[in-house]
Amino acid sequence: MAEHLFLALDDPILTARVHPVVALTILDHHNRRDGDDCVVGSLLGTRSDNIIEIKSAFGIPHTETDEDLKFDMEYHKNMLDLHLKANPEETLVGWYSSASIIDENSAIIHDLYWKEIGDDSPSPVHLTVDCEVYGGRMEITPFIADRRETDNQQTLCRTFYPINYEIDTSDTEQGCLAALMKTKNTESLKTRIDAESENLTSSLNSLLQMLTVVTNYVDDVVEGNKEGDKRIGRILADCANSLPRVTESEFESLFQTSVQDKLSVVYLASLTRTQLALAEKLQST
Repeated sequence: MAEHLFLALDDPILTARVHPVVALTILDHHNRRDGDDCVVGSLLGTRSDNIIEIKSAFGIPHTETDEDLKFDMEYHKNMLDLHLKANPEETLVGWYSSASIIDENSAIIHDLYWKEIGDDSPSPVHLTVDCEVYGGRMEITPFIADRRETDNQQTLCRTFYPINYEIDTSDTEQGCLAALMKTKNTESLKTRIDAESENLTSSLNSLLQMLTVVTNYVDDVVEGNKEGDKRIGRILADCANSLPRVTESEFESLFQTSVQDKLSVVYLASLTRTQLALAEKLQST
């Protein structure tokens, strides 16, 4: 395949927020493919200002060789129509590929998506995912393209620019990822879903470990055993400033009130369940 057809930007102005389900969808599509070719598909999400949020994806049948490229655009349109009916707040934002390089076929597919979104719209995102983990880790790189045109508006080429990206996880996705990570240490690749109390205990233990790491770092800097990092200092200051300023007695009172409220809810739920069971038995007799 040809070498990369992109240039790096010194100061990217766009950021792509990739949800974990997108990466998992691409991995699943790649693992289920026929043959050794890469897979491609559509990316959906939202776009606002300088943030492109990629929330979901679906695969598209395609075949490509050095001489020929076949891309099922009709399948893409049908799938897109069904997806938008279920998620009307999302739009088509780009496409993905499990190939880690960009070549001439990538430029052709990118043009197809650009026409689908609208020629006057900003460039769609091209997300490459190294599903084979050649570098020891799964590299994810989003790109945007820029048109190079002549004076009479004829396109000469496409220049691809990598942009920043970050993995954006909701609380629900974070819990799912934590459950998935537990399976890597088991031979059966299965794990039990923890109860709410167990999740709370695990979260508190994790928080305690992070606080211990931060405390040890601050102590080492204060004692002169380690050189301080201004960036880390600003992050810690922002965290400290975001904490509510309450006394120990006020915090204890708020905590006890919250516990009592939750216990009241549990008691009422148990009472309701008992009444329903009693009413069911009375009706059956």
